[in-house]
Amino acid sequence: METGDESRVQQAAAERYESELAGTVLLKTAMHMIDRAQIEPGLSVLDVGCGTGVVARECIRRVGPNGTVIGLDISREMLAVARRVAPDVGWIQGDGEKLPFPSELFDRVLSQFALMFFPDQEHGIGEMWRVLRPGGRLVVSVSGALRDSPVNLKLADLIERYLGERGRAVVEDIWTSTVPEQEAIFTRAGITTATLTTEYETTEYPSIEAFVETEIRGWAPLSELVDDTTLDSLVDDARHELAPRMSGDGHLRFNSPYHMVVAVKELQPGPHR
Repeated sequence: METGDESRVQQAAAERYESELAGTVLLKTAMHMIDRAQIEPGLSVLDVGCGTGVVARECIRRVGPNGTVIGLDISREMLAVARRVAPDVGWIQGDGEKLPFPSELFDRVLSQFALMFFPDQEHGIGEMWRVLRPGGRLVVSVSGALRDSPVNLKLADLIERYLGERGRAVVEDIWTSTVPEQEAIFTRAGITTATLTTEYETTEYPSIEAFVETEIRGWAPLSELVDDTTLDSLVDDARHELAPRMSGDGHLRFNSPYHMVVAVKELQPGPHR
């Protein structure tokens, strides 16, 4: 059972996630995913691992009054923010590996930067595929490999310096996906129509301090491990080690790689005459 302190940390992380991440990098990738999913008026859409709902609330604008959008997340703190920001979406607390829906219910299923947190990613993909109607589209995005993101790799090194292997493991849960790994997950889930592309999104922060604080305080698993004193030390070290990457206007900009997987579920053959 969560303690009051844990719940407060997670609620603060959800608020920071919404205010610092949802409207910037996450919105850009969300729009790209929605375009690839071909979200149209009247469709039924499921957003798995919705967080504070950036994908779901963009989808609700496109499906119109005759469509439906459901956002599902395991975190009640994330959903509390989502409900406040977009009350017209159907928000459900649930496990992405045990979707509480009948098979073939949705025209589109999307999942933005959530799959890497699933204990059993193959099963999670299988569940998304199960609730997708024939002819429907599944669109999933996951972070790329840590080695391909030098700025995040430096942050991982700093976190390991202060928190040891436990802290490093949390970062690697977010940034561990290679192309072969993702392709293998979909193949094992029995999805043969998936196509994977690697994309690069420009991430921008107004300062190194904002980058470190947002990346740590915006993700509950990291925020729970880092107290204020440790965060101050991390920021001090980051100022020195990331200074060469600062742009002339004092902002920190870098490319963040991520993978997008799109799969169309085959239409079932009709009866033979």
